[in-house]
Amino acid sequence: MMLFKKRGVEFVDGTAPGFAAILGAAPTPQIAASIAHELQQKNLYVFMCAESGGKRFAEQLIEAGVQVGWGTRLVPFGPDVNATVFALGFATRAAMSFGGIEPGITANFYFIIKTVFSLS
Repeated sequence: MMLFKKRGVEFVDGTAPGFAAILGAAPTPQIAASIAHELQQKNLYVFMCAESGGKRFAEQLIEAGVQVGWGTRLVPFGPDVNATVFALGFATRAAMSFGGIEPGITANFYFIIKTVFSLS
């Protein structure tokens, strides 16, 4: 819960202006590292999941010597495309916990769209 509080507040106070959800892999580990560094420079969280061609974005980053995890804002969620729901779940919980949004799909998505910048 402490992790969620710390990271969730960053979305509300603007420290982390949003997130990018990356599904699959980049063409090469070097391109993956370049994409990750560009998104880190924008202070975005990068939520990674799924694979393409037997490769995962998070694995490519590790291969390129890039650290992954909450501390670097490069967060792998799982090897399957279904893990994408965790990125959306994180943003939704932040909306309800810190944005004063009541449970309900319309209110949550409105808060996410207006408050949390996201790329996919």
